[in-house]
Amino acid sequence: MKPNHEKRTIRISFRVTEEEQTFLADEADLCGLSVSSFLRQRGLGKRVSAKTDLRVLSELRRIGGLLKHIHNESKGAYSAKTSKAIDEISNYVHKMNEEFSSNRNREQ
Repeated sequence: MKPNHEKRTIRISFRVTEEEQTFLADEADLCGLSVSSFLRQRGLGKRVSAKTDLRVLSELRRIGGLLKHIHNESKGAYSAKTSKAIDEISNYVHKMNEEFSSNRNREQ
């Protein structure tokens, strides 16, 4: 716990159905959070990102790098295909980065 934060002493509880509990547990798990942390952040208006989004972004960057390597090593033999794929991956990565940045700015 960070020293600037007050200790959490108040408990809030509410009832949910089994389906709702399963859904909340699955959503929290995707974000790498406990259900309590997930609900606290969402309840306080903060955006919660799934860790899978960050993994996908990382993997897309890696694939883009591999395509660039193939493009360079083949001396452009596959230039039409590799350049199109690199452009599409690059555009998608930029869109994801913009979305993450705008979501972080809204949280602050």
